[in-house]
Amino acid sequence: MVTLQCLSLFLLLLECHSANPRPVYLPDINDHTFSDLTEYKVHHYAINITVNMDVQQATKSTPRISGTVVVNYRRLKRKISAFRLDTISLKIKGVYLLNNEGGVIRRLKSRFDTEDKILGQALSIKMANTPEQGRILIKFSSWLNGLGIYYHNSRRTGHYMYLLAQPISARAWFPCQDTNRAKATVSLNITVDKPFTAVAAGQHLVTEDGNTTRSFHYYVTIPISPYLIGIVVGNLDFVDITSEIRVWYNTDGGNNREANAKKVGEMANEFFPKLKNILGPYVWGRYDVVMIPMFVGGMEIPNMNYVEASLLGYEKPLTVAHEMVHSWVGNLITARYSSDLWINEGFTEYLAINVLITSKEAESQGYSEKFIYNTHLMSTRLQVINASMSMLYPNLTNIDPRSYLSSYVPYSKALFFVKDLEIRIGGQENMYNFIRILLSKYAYGNIGTDDFIRTFAEEFPSIYVPWDEWLSEPENTGKLESAVYNELFPSDSIE
Repeated sequence: MVTLQCLSLFLLLLECHSANPRPVYLPDINDHTFSDLTEYKVHHYAINITVNMDVQQATKSTPRISGTVVVNYRRLKRKISAFRLDTISLKIKGVYLLNNEGGVIRRLKSRFDTEDKILGQALSIKMANTPEQGRILIKFSSWLNGLGIYYHNSRRTGHYMYLLAQPISARAWFPCQDTNRAKATVSLNITVDKPFTAVAAGQHLVTEDGNTTRSFHYYVTIPISPYLIGIVVGNLDFVDITSEIRVWYNTDGGNNREANAKKVGEMANEFFPKLKNILGPYVWGRYDVVMIPMFVGGMEIPNMNYVEASLLGYEKPLTVAHEMVHSWVGNLITARYSSDLWINEGFTEYLAINVLITSKEAESQGYSEKFIYNTHLMSTRLQVINASMSMLYPNLTNIDPRSYLSSYVPYSKALFFVKDLEIRIGGQENMYNFIRILLSKYAYGNIGTDDFIRTFAEEFPSIYVPWDEWLSEPENTGKLESAVYNELFPSDSIE
C-alpha cells in the first residue's frame, strides 16, 4: 500500500529532476507528540526540581524527581479549549495560571487523556479565560528508572543519576511539547543533597549553598528541542583543559577517572579548532564533557556532552568528535522529525571521521579512514532489522522512534549516503561548503528530508542522485553501502 508520506516524497523527488523544484508538502505524521504546535507555542521552560539520590528504587510516594515547571506559552489560534503537553507516568499535583510577577491567579483544571503505549498520556489543561500569552506553573514528580531517568548506585559504578531524553523521553521527567520541532529556551534549577554536584545543559550561572543541600542554576539561551535537555548528578569533579573546555568525571566507583578525563579533554581540545574552522563559530559558550559510567556511546547535550567513561580504542576519540560535531549539526540545526534523524547522524559521523583521521590520536594509534568505514560497513551487514525500517526516511507512524534510533540505519547507512553525495559533487571541500549552506539556511530551526533534497537540488541542479534507493526503498543487505565502500577503497573491494 502506498502511504501518503511515500506519495509526497515521490512527488518531491520527481520535482527535483526539474531545473526548478517546487516545495512539496510532507504530512506531519511522524511527530510522536500529543501537542498541536499550530495551537500553542512554548517559548521557555523554567524547570525547578529536587533530585532524590537516597532512595534506591523510586516509587510514586518516593519519587526520584519532584518540582515545578513554568511554561511560557503563546496561543496561536482563537477558541482553543485545551493546551496539551506530553507526559509518561508523571504525577501531576496541580496546574496554575500565573501573573507577570509569578504570583498564582488561579488553579486550572487538567486531566490525563487516554494512554498510548508509545507516547504516554497527554496532560490536557483547560485554558478558558486565559490570556493569549502568559505563564502556567505545573507541579509534578517522576519515579521512572530506565526511560529517561537512569540511576546507579554500586561500588563498581559509583553513585549517580543522569537524564537521557532522546528521542521522546523528556516527557518521562517533566511535562512538555516533546517533539523536535518545539524548540524553546530553558532554565534549570537543580537541588541536590550535599556532597552531590549537578551538571546540566546550558551555561552554569550560580550555585547556592544551603545547610544540607546545594542548588545549581543553568540557562540555555538558544532554543533547543526537549530531547537535548540533560542533567547528571553525582560525586563529580572536573579538570580544566583550557578556558573553553572542561571535563567532568565521577570520583567514586573506579580508578584512573581523572586521567581518563584529561585524555578525553586533550582529544576535545584538538578537535575543537578544526570543527570551528570547518563549520563556523561555536555559539554555545563553554564546551564541557561529562564522563558517565554504565552509559553507551555519547549524547550531544548542549554545553555538557555525555561520553561513556569506559570507551576503548578508536571509539573513544570518534565519540568525542561525534558529540562535538552535534553542537552544529543536531543542536543548532535539528532534524524535524525522528524519521529525519539520518541528517543529524549521517553528517555528524562523516565530519567526526574526517577530523579524527587527521588527529594525533589517529596517527599514533593507526586509525585509518578505511578501518572506520569498514567497521561501519560490517554493522550494516551484521545487524538484522526489518526491511521496512532499513530506509533512511522511514514512515514511523505508530512505531516507537527509539527502535529506529537504536539501529544502524541513521548512523552507518546515513554515513555512506553522505559519502556517496560527497563523491557525486566532487569532493570534501564541496561537501563542506554545502554543509555550511545548510547551517546558514536552517540554523536555530529544523530541517526535514524534503528541505534537504530541495536545497541540494538548488545547489547542484545537474547532479543525479538516486534519492529513492537510499531514502524510501527497503534495502537491508548492505548493497548500497558496499558500492560506496568499493568506490572509496577499490583495493579492498567487498562483494
